[in-house]
Amino acid sequence: RNKLEALGIMHYFSEIIISEEFGSEKPHINNYKHFEDVFGSAQYYYIGDNLKKDFITPNKLGWITICLKDNGLNIHNQNTNLENKLYYAEYTVSNFYEINSII
Repeated sequence: RNKLEALGIMHYFSEIIISEEFGSEKPHINNYKHFEDVFGSAQYYYIGDNLKKDFITPNKLGWITICLKDNGLNIHNQNTNLENKLYYAEYTVSNFYEINSII
């Protein structure tokens, strides 16, 4: 929640899942299925920065996944030597403005 508030983007969302508040950690499927249960059949996007846990479940669910590339200030190391392709996002962007061209 602190990250979203710092980015000034909370007002863009009607539903937000914070793992610690929701009761299950990423990559648990409940965190993602909640949105499908609330909004039904739709195209879903997941934007994250942690290759170890952010993208594996939304990739399995067929969501469009977008990784915010580490600019040296990210909390999580973006190890690009992971063997399973499900750990990687479909798209990688350097800043939030680039997301517009994907969506």
